[in-house]
Order: sequence, then structure tokens, then C-alpha cells
Amino acid sequence: MQDEPFNGRPVELLVLSRKCFCVHADCSVKVFTERFEGLSPNRRRTKRAEDILRKIAFSTSCLTAEKIAHAIHLPASHDALLSLIYRTEITPEVSPFPGD
Repeated sequence: MQDEPFNGRPVELLVLSRKCFCVHADCSVKVFTERFEGLSPNRRRTKRAEDILRKIAFSTSCLTAEKIAHAIHLPASHDALLSLIYRTEITPEVSPFPGD
């Protein structure tokens, strides 16, 4: 799992988690996996790394963001950055000025 760089070096985490299996026939979930704070269950990056990439992707084009991400040792393709943008929920804000 990819995490934010430390001291100018890329960081990769090896996460070992426990799996538990349900043997009851009426159980809808057969496999339970241990969850960790800050780690999304089906992602390859930590939430901290995704937040950094999200800020870069929203501030510039994805092709430029890809180059910046590689420069800060947090490599991501422009397709991955686009996917990150599309997954982000944006809530519209109401303008405090009437007529805007």
C-alpha cells in the first residue's frame, strides 16, 4: 500500500490483516477482514496519500499532476488521478449573495 513520502523517499506499507470466516448458513457475509484506520479496504493507497493526490489533481491538469506526483515520489498515472477526481463527492455551496 502506497503512503505519502517521508524525507524525500517513497513509502510502501505491507499490511497483514486477519480474516475470519462465518460458518453459519444464514450469514450473508462469509468472510470478514480486519479494518485499519486511514486505510481504505479496496484501495492501493492510504487516505493521506489520496488526499495529497486529490489536491494536486484538482489544482492542475491531470497530465501535469502526474508529473508533479512523480516528482514528489508519489507516482500516479493521469488515469488514476482522473478516477480519483470522479470518485470525489463535491457538495454545491450556496452563494451568500442574492442573484449569484
